[in-house]
Amino acid sequence: GLLIALRCSGSRLRRLDLRGVRAKAGPLPGLWDALSSARHLESLDVSGCKEISLEGSAAALASLAQSLRHLNIAGCDSLHLALPSLLGSNLRHLRAGWLSEFDDDRVWDQWIGVFPPNMFQTICRQAPGLVTLRVPGYARLGSRTTQQEVPRIVKEIQEISTVASLQNLRRLDLSCAQLPGQFGDGVVTAIVRGCGRLRSINLRACSELTDGSLHAITQHLAEVLVHINISCCQFSDRVVRHLVSRCRRLKTLDLCYCSRLGKPFLQFLCSDVALAPDLRMLGVGGLDAGDDEVEQLCRKYSATLAHLGIGSAKRLTDRGLQHLSRLPKLRKLSAHQLASI
Repeated sequence: GLLIALRCSGSRLRRLDLRGVRAKAGPLPGLWDALSSARHLESLDVSGCKEISLEGSAAALASLAQSLRHLNIAGCDSLHLALPSLLGSNLRHLRAGWLSEFDDDRVWDQWIGVFPPNMFQTICRQAPGLVTLRVPGYARLGSRTTQQEVPRIVKEIQEISTVASLQNLRRLDLSCAQLPGQFGDGVVTAIVRGCGRLRSINLRACSELTDGSLHAITQHLAEVLVHINISCCQFSDRVVRHLVSRCRRLKTLDLCYCSRLGKPFLQFLCSDVALAPDLRMLGVGGLDAGDDEVEQLCRKYSATLAHLGIGSAKRLTDRGLQHLSRLPKLRKLSAHQLASI
């Protein structure tokens, strides 16, 4: 029924979202033939459709590359290697990489093989007008990587810095990317120096990055940055304080499980109403928030906060939780492993 509907839609089709069928989609034989006449398709979402067959896809992919503005192939392993065939100058929003950080079925040495060679360089060359680029879980090194392969793969990882050429980029997600410390800071610095209009950056669990990366973000994006996720990173208290002091437009600040932050940082954040005054999302899980810190946070952000993360707050008691009633806009609360509740 789906393929018949696609054939009948033909050139009238503008948007195709297959997320709802991903659990039982299988290889979807005939999909590309059905899409061969969709000359004006602007949005394609096949995220999570792991087994889509590429048989007979060449003509359709070439046609789609001319029309697509939105493309989501996250978790669609088979399509990653064909990604260069889907990239065109009209593309503005691209999501690739994994669908979820938490996948019990993921085999790491297979996962690192889904990415095409020189992927970031190809993306930047063929889709220079990108506004959104999300590639969570990008990795090329695994347990079976040989010493002979390492220099080539390291060069490919360093090519992430070519994202700096995307001057219209507003949103970048490199969460859980392999960015080894010896050159990861250089990659981040190059990107934020070149992408001066970047308003959202996600570096969650890029744990080998050092303070140099966050200092560069603060230096180059202080006037435009609105959303930042650096949860599960190793940045120092000093450089995070500098970020918060300079980036006055922040609405998202996710610091969950940053191992070098704790109670002193929370006290600093609450000490001045001018520090990140408009936060809608604040993640401080694992930062040892107690009753007093939660009270201060709720008082400061009573007019704005919609999402709060306070997981693993071992000192937090029922008294501290009561202060959440001061957050009338709260819609999402991450509050797991509260040992004293």
